[in-house]
Order: sequence, then C-alpha cells, then structure tokens
Amino acid sequence: LGVVYYLRGDHEEAVQEYKKALELNPDNLMCLINLGLVYKAQGMELKTIDTLETILSIEPFQAEAHYNLAILYEELGHLEAAIQHYSRFVDNAGKGYPDLAERVAGHIEDLKISSFEVVRKKK
Repeated sequence: LGVVYYLRGDHEEAVQEYKKALELNPDNLMCLINLGLVYKAQGMELKTIDTLETILSIEPFQAEAHYNLAILYEELGHLEAAIQHYSRFVDNAGKGYPDLAERVAGHIEDLKISSFEVVRKKK
C-alpha cells in the first residue's frame, strides 16, 4: 500500500503505511528502502541517510541501499562517500544488477576524476 501512495504522490500516507509494515516486521529491508526513497522525495536527506544506514547495519552487503546512498551523497556533493557506496554496490550487485553494475563502475571512474579535479582546484 505504501508503494501505491508513493506513486500517487501522497508521501505522508506512504510513510504511515511503511511504518505500519515495519511495526510488523522491523527487518523488512525492502520496506526500509522504500521508506528511505519517500524521505528522499520529501527532501529529507538526513532521514534518508539514517534509514539507508539502518539497512546497512542489518545487512552490510545490501546493494540497493549502497546504490541509493551513493546517489544521495553525489547529489549532496559528497563525492568520496558517493564513490565508496557506488563501489560497494558494484561489489555486492551480483547477478541481480549486472548491467547497472557495469555502468556504475564507469561512473565511479568519472567521479574519481571529478573528485581529483575539485581537490586540485582547492589547493
């Protein structure tokens, strides 16, 4: 039901449904990922980071959590953290995301160049 509310743009109702689901099963990682995405859609970056980090404290190899954290950190301009989480995504993507993992690996190299150029300009 949270997904339906999210897709309709009713983020508050989506959050409430995800919270109800988490009361029944606090370790439901997909529910936590979806909750994090709703927080991101609401512009609540810190709650998004906290939610995704909670997932990683339960399952450190959860590829989607690393991927979503990487995107958020990149959007916030934290390139080193983005690179770290993109790398962990690639390491843990397995057979579930082979094409995306390949594209992300190329993106990591681009970010490393961008990150180096930013550091060089600051000196």
